[in-house]
Amino acid sequence: MNLNPINLHIIAITALIPLIIQLSFSTTLIAPSDPKINYYGRVDFSSPAAPKYGWSGVIIEAAFTGSTIGMKVEHPNAYYDIEIDGKLDTVINTRTAGEYIFDNKLSNSSHLVRIKLRSEDHYTIGTFEGLLLADGQNLSEPPAKPSRKIEFIGDSYTAGYGIESPGRQCSQDELRKYTNAFRTFTAHVTEAFHAQNIVL
Repeated sequence: MNLNPINLHIIAITALIPLIIQLSFSTTLIAPSDPKINYYGRVDFSSPAAPKYGWSGVIIEAAFTGSTIGMKVEHPNAYYDIEIDGKLDTVINTRTAGEYIFDNKLSNSSHLVRIKLRSEDHYTIGTFEGLLLADGQNLSEPPAKPSRKIEFIGDSYTAGYGIESPGRQCSQDELRKYTNAFRTFTAHVTEAFHAQNIVL
């Protein structure tokens, strides 16, 4: 087969595509014990390298610079709201353990991410294994944590059990999907008083 210069260029470009895709997703893992990560809610730090939690309303917060943000986590079938710069960016369902990239098309300026556990789950425990940033990037100083703290001891109302469901009948999987602790009175009270909260 005779190859003219145009065909050779196409082959060369095609060969580079996998490399370009791989490089575009190259990330740096920031350990959960990094002091620049803020945690809110009921979190077990008995193993600082692998903090655990199970109650809805837990928040993981960090400031960073760069185009990419994600996390490494083990938490079967849980739902998280991902806020970037104060706005809901996406909702993720962690069906398998591993790495989850929330966004890789941000500007290269400073950003704030808040990972918010919205679902209520009595059967599995989440293990946070770190944040994923664009390769070579590090965390910035996080916002100061509010000095006030409020603990809510309640039931399904405090957890927002099925609060976003379009109907009154839900499967177990739909209940996970439509539960949202951040649509409840606990979230509104916490915000009004600029406080930290723990929801039990």
